Amino acid sequence: QETKTPDVFFNAHFDVVPGSSHAFEPLEKDGFLYGRGSIDCKIHAASLMFLIKQLAKLDIRPNVGIMLTSDEEVQGHDGVEWLLNHFGYGCKFALVADGGDNLDIVLKHKGVLQLKVSARGKSAHSSEYWNGENAIENLLAAKEKIFALFPKISGPEWKTTLAMTKVSAGDAVNQIPDYASMHLDIRYTEEMKPDDIIRKIESCGVDVEVVGDAGMLDTQPNDPYIKKLSSAIEKATGKKPALSVEHGATDARFFFEKGIPAVLFRTIGGGEHSENEHLETASVEKFYSSILEFAKSI
Repeated sequence: QETKTPDVFFNAHFDVVPGSSHAFEPLEKDGFLYGRGSIDCKIHAASLMFLIKQLAKLDIRPNVGIMLTSDEEVQGHDGVEWLLNHFGYGCKFALVADGGDNLDIVLKHKGVLQLKVSARGKSAHSSEYWNGENAIENLLAAKEKIFALFPKISGPEWKTTLAMTKVSAGDAVNQIPDYASMHLDIRYTEEMKPDDIIRKIESCGVDVEVVGDAGMLDTQPNDPYIKKLSSAIEKATGKKPALSVEHGATDARFFFEKGIPAVLFRTIGGGEHSENEHLETASVEKFYSSILEFAKSI
């Protein structure tokens, strides 16, 4: 049907993060396909394009559409968010093929808060450091207080987490710096609100600038489309899918922010954003059969 508001949108992105030249040379070995974009997320974009072609051949076509975008890895504001907020696209349910493990259904993922945290000092010649105030030392002292605000975990727990991802300070080896900064990547759950996080970090004596943010996904499990999807996956794979959570952010949040129930479902693989990114090739058929069964049930 020619519509911007089908019952269900299938979504995937075809942009990827940077990598070495080796990462862009596909390697198939021992039942896995290695390479940038193998699991995140080109296989899913290709699968959805094939799906829509096959559905178009049916005498009675389900009221579904695909939405493919190219900016998910850079926050997605000019892709899914723009289409939903400025071009009148919408749906009753969205399946985002970009997250999850073991062919399970992901109902929730964490929100993102990326901050630039800075500390001030007073510059001086490093041979007479007592005449200055080292901004690096001030930042490090604040860093200890900031990290104490967040639990230290060793695995995929559903808790708010913090990672220091970038540090910058100083212009010369023989100069005490008067400014130092670090970037923090915070993945929050419903236990902490972004404004509360910022206030707590500011109380540690630093300046805080928001450089990136993304909302949570929190779809309720009783949506009738989830029941249809679960039945389709079980029929295609022989296994009832679990309902799970995800730690990374996806474009599914934009559907959720518009009041549209959304879930994540994808093939089996791992190593996203690393040199070991890989896809289990046998899972592609199971993934495709699942989404085909789901589409036919709509």
